[in-house]
Amino acid sequence: MDLNERLNRFKLQQERCQASLSSIAAARTPSPATTKPQPYVPRPAKPSPTAMPLAARFSDDTARLQKMHAVRNSAVGSQMKDVIELLYRTRKALTAKQINESTYVDIAGNSTVFESLRKNPKVRFDGRFFSYKPTHNVTGKDGLLALIADFRDGIPVKEVEDAYPSVLDDLQALKSSGDIYLLSGEQDMVFPNDPRSRLELDTELKKLFYEIKLPKDMLDIEKDLRRNGEKPLTDTAKRRAAAQIFGKPSKPKKSRKKPRGITSRTRITNQERCQASLSSIAAARAPSSAPTKPQQYAPRPATARPSAPAPAVRFSDDTARLQKMHAVRNSAVGLQIKAVIELLYRTRKALTAKQINDATYVDIAGNSAVFESLRNNPKVHFDGRCLFSYKPTHGVTGKDELLALIRRFCDGITVKEVEDAYPSVLDDLQALKSSGDIYLLSGEQDIVFPNDPRSRLELDIELKKLFYEIKLPKDMLDIEKDLRRNGEKPVTDTAKRRAAARIFGKPSKPKKSRKKQRGLTSRTRITNVHLPGLFDLPMDTKDFI
Repeated sequence: MDLNERLNRFKLQQERCQASLSSIAAARTPSPATTKPQPYVPRPAKPSPTAMPLAARFSDDTARLQKMHAVRNSAVGSQMKDVIELLYRTRKALTAKQINESTYVDIAGNSTVFESLRKNPKVRFDGRFFSYKPTHNVTGKDGLLALIADFRDGIPVKEVEDAYPSVLDDLQALKSSGDIYLLSGEQDMVFPNDPRSRLELDTELKKLFYEIKLPKDMLDIEKDLRRNGEKPLTDTAKRRAAAQIFGKPSKPKKSRKKPRGITSRTRITNQERCQASLSSIAAARAPSSAPTKPQQYAPRPATARPSAPAPAVRFSDDTARLQKMHAVRNSAVGLQIKAVIELLYRTRKALTAKQINDATYVDIAGNSAVFESLRNNPKVHFDGRCLFSYKPTHGVTGKDELLALIRRFCDGITVKEVEDAYPSVLDDLQALKSSGDIYLLSGEQDIVFPNDPRSRLELDIELKKLFYEIKLPKDMLDIEKDLRRNGEKPVTDTAKRRAAARIFGKPSKPKKSRKKQRGLTSRTRITNVHLPGLFDLPMDTKDFI
């Protein structure tokens, strides 16, 4: 019923509107006769024959539309850059519409650009207008001079160059008038010239200052330093004398080729020459009665002489050692340092570079990178002359010093910090634990605590007996009951968990798939052949040679 009433009311309103429109149309018609009201029908306007409109072609505006499309589809940062450059160049407060007409950046239609501009430190937005915001708000030479005077330690030119357009000209004018100091460099700096601290120097003093001639030769400079009680860092006379005797040392050129180790494809071309050299050395050491005429070197295979029964030295007898030496010296610097530190840790002796070379084939004297790394390594002690030794974390050498060290750490010290002190340190820790001088707690990180004799307490036997006679509940239900009885809320709910397990069953844990470990086979590809120390394989196996 309500719907019918609304429909009738709508129809009635529609008829009234129709009648109103008909009466308006009849009133505008200039005819005395009354005509029947007709519904209003809009008619299209006919073009007059005298005024023909010009046809607008799309090609006339193609370039502008393409540029607008490119700007509005570019990155937000690029659009912001265009807007900030416009504001910096004009130094006027512009609306979003004016910016759009100049740069085609639609700030009103792109919320990302609008928010980025609103939060940009170089843009000021007052709710309607956008304008450029300089680092320091100064507008003239007087304000610029007052700003520079506030920075007694100087202010970079970069911070004031965007204040107003003619700021650089004003800086030069202030420099010419002596109000500021403008120092050029990697970063141009401006310093105030306080008139209260200006000093007028005497002309004679300036003349004496400019007449002082500094020596240009290093020998004269070193003499002046010694005359004034200073020790020069250089010794030019000694260096020049050594250059005259031994010649000027040439700087070694660094080879750009990547060092490669000995592989199965390596061709040892000098084997015959080395074989002949070793044969000639063996022949020279053999006793001979008549002097022989020196002959020209010719690489020939060694043959046994009937008069000299010296054993023939073959190059292949020393192949494994030379190959290992070549592999070690061409390996990474870290790998060579590791081998040296392991040797020093194992021997606990002060060794020279030659002794280390004989044991590990690491040429410290011939490799400056290895020498500098060892000299600066926290685990290596270098006496400054020729001896290298292992440097533990704590310099203790026996059980008594170890106990004194542990007592200094009341909060405990890790075993890892003392295990490299001396070889038998772990045995001494167990001995101190057995004697009750320390507590040695094992875990993810073993820690040693001192057992201070002043804090030792003797407990009564009855108290110990009562402590051990206390029986704790083993079932979680009983533990939770005791907690509730004492006013504590247990974290677990064993009864609920067990009831759920009876209904739904115990959830099974997902088994982790274990992949079968495969060893080295004929198909295994070993790529790091230049680091043989990383593998537990012998040096003379076919995988490396």
